[in-house]
Amino acid sequence: MDNVLISAITYDVVTVSGEDSVSYLQGQLSQDLELIDVGATKKSLLLTPQGKLVALLRVLRDSENQLKIVIENGLGEDVIARLKMFVLRVDVNFLLEKMQGLAVRAQDESAVVSWLENNNLVDSEYLELPSLWNKFVGVDIFGIDGSNFPDLVSFDAMRILANVPKSQAELISSTIPAAARIVTGSVSFDKGCYVGQELVARIDSRGNNTPERLVSVSSVGPVMEMPDSFAGQDLLIFVDSQAVGRITSLEIFDSALIALGYVKRSCKEISTAEIGFESDAETNIQVLVSEIKDV
Repeated sequence: MDNVLISAITYDVVTVSGEDSVSYLQGQLSQDLELIDVGATKKSLLLTPQGKLVALLRVLRDSENQLKIVIENGLGEDVIARLKMFVLRVDVNFLLEKMQGLAVRAQDESAVVSWLENNNLVDSEYLELPSLWNKFVGVDIFGIDGSNFPDLVSFDAMRILANVPKSQAELISSTIPAAARIVTGSVSFDKGCYVGQELVARIDSRGNNTPERLVSVSSVGPVMEMPDSFAGQDLLIFVDSQAVGRITSLEIFDSALIALGYVKRSCKEISTAEIGFESDAETNIQVLVSEIKDV
């Protein structure tokens, strides 16, 4: 994957300001915000008091007392509602904006820099956030109409290639962060208490042994288009005619079927499988299954 991948994007961006913004969010988010330098960004988790997942997000330190929380399009109101739950006599303000832009990704940082230079986007007036995606380097550029650029790819294809989970697909309210491989880089185990910490810490102490785990899936042979039989189906992962998991996201990219899914804890080692909606169906597709390191 030497080429640069670009996709139009829309994110919800919550600006949190006020003298108590950092200290307040420090008790709400899993990341140690005091270690984020001005201009830098880090991943974090927002959890319920019971440890259930609200959102995987990025935090940008705008200034000493202002941060931007970048989340998936449509999650901003839920994030603000959750963050406001414990606001009491503190100077914290929330502003929700919807920002459009362009995601630029590659496996080689020099390829990203060259692409930005060739498109006059280096040191521009646009808001740029470094990408924190597994297997890829890059940047998200906000305040620009990403649809005006040629050679756009599906954003879902881009994130699936990078093993990045998505809300309402891999990430739902019952998702255990360790199962989705989103703990490393998003959680500080050295900071003080934060909401939902107990469940994350308990699972970590048990070796992150969750009932299921996220895996990467790709077709063995070329697939030019999505099989009609897959439409509207809850696709399963089969090994030796036994259902061992489920598909959560599926795309066709570069003549291949790519996907993310979960397999059961009992399935210790898996490399080849089939995906479909019933065992041994003629329409099932042979796939390779790869373990995912924390993203």
